[in-house]
Amino acid sequence: MDDNSREDQFITDGSIRVNSGLVAMARVHGPWLLLFAACAAVVIMRRPDVILNPQFWAEDGKIWFANAHNLGAWHSLFLPQNGYLQTVSRLVAGIATLVPMRWAPLTFNLAAVAVQVLPVLLLNGGRGRALVPSVGARLVLSVLYIAQPYTTEVHANLTNAQWHLAVSAALVCCFDDWKSGRQVATDIVLVALFCVSGPFCILLLPCVAWLAYRRRDRRAMWLLALILSGACIQLALAVPQMGVSRAVAPLGATWQGFLRIAGGQVVLAGLIGDAWRHVYLLPPWREGIALPFIAATLGAAVLWRAWRLGNDGAIGFIVFTLFVFIAALLSPQLSTTAQWVIWEVPHAGERYSFLPILGFYAALMCVAAYDRSLVSRALAIGMLGCVVLVALPASWKIRAFGDFAYRQHVEAYAEAGPGDVVRIPINPAGWFMELRKPMDAQESMH
Repeated sequence: MDDNSREDQFITDGSIRVNSGLVAMARVHGPWLLLFAACAAVVIMRRPDVILNPQFWAEDGKIWFANAHNLGAWHSLFLPQNGYLQTVSRLVAGIATLVPMRWAPLTFNLAAVAVQVLPVLLLNGGRGRALVPSVGARLVLSVLYIAQPYTTEVHANLTNAQWHLAVSAALVCCFDDWKSGRQVATDIVLVALFCVSGPFCILLLPCVAWLAYRRRDRRAMWLLALILSGACIQLALAVPQMGVSRAVAPLGATWQGFLRIAGGQVVLAGLIGDAWRHVYLLPPWREGIALPFIAATLGAAVLWRAWRLGNDGAIGFIVFTLFVFIAALLSPQLSTTAQWVIWEVPHAGERYSFLPILGFYAALMCVAAYDRSLVSRALAIGMLGCVVLVALPASWKIRAFGDFAYRQHVEAYAEAGPGDVVRIPINPAGWFMELRKPMDAQESMH
């Protein structure tokens, strides 16, 4: 064989190996990419301006990006906000300072979408399949999560991505033992980021402690130690800030208010989505107590049945969401007036309903799958059907953010002189972020 023939054979063999590698990668990663793309498409379709007209939301611009821009990404990374660390948000803000400023909101939104989709990927992975063996059950749970009604406040914005990150961390803590080094690294990194990205690790701690007691395996013990460390860090930062970083307002707590919040903002909001505001307007709801009592009792009954029927993972997740709801009741941040009175109103404090509604759905799934009573199972299946047929369509479309002409303000920033502070309006209305033009920076705005 001459040199040219050898060279042709070498190129051919190399091409075959490359093609075989690409085929193998497509077989392994293709389904995950398709699942991610499908879930991301659902998130974006519900509010297309996430991609078509990206803008900052609240702390995304006012705190995370402004701090990273004005103070530097590294220095701002370790700053607590409202008494606790927010590492994921600050990491993304640091990355956003590396791209042209006009694309910074899109960077935030893409990161928020990725965090929002992550629980579906975890649920449908190998250990997720072990946790929920039924393909049908995983499909229903995935749809209920990714298309969850009543989620305007936590949809595709990085400020509230900590709520979705909490779902991922809770799922990871419910998985079985490690079988590879990759699983160890993935779980440790994800849970560690969760622990330093909000206060939810404090509420997840007792649930993981219970799982560790029940399972008594090394994985549960390691995760318990990690979450305990995170909880100590967050508490050490939060306790000195109590009454300083959070607005102080009267709670306005009453039994009637509790029933209206639990029955309306969790049970009915979960069952019929945005349509629950029509129930709120009914005089029997606003002036009486019978309807709120029935709705709250229905939710409590479902949780009780799930407590008796669910496996350790399901119970741990449901109890975690219950702790989140209790913590929100004890210290909501909604108004400078009576907090519970405001929370009774539809769409007020939606973020506080997000995890409790997921816990309610998980409880319904437990009853529908495991309850021996045909009546209970039929009722649970009927309520899940109501979610799919009523709540999801009624809540599918999420209102776009107000257009504050962000790119025009980027142009104004580009024309500002060194050291000038430019004030840029962001969502929600009345919020601003202030960016200081560096003295010596040659920044790309476009």
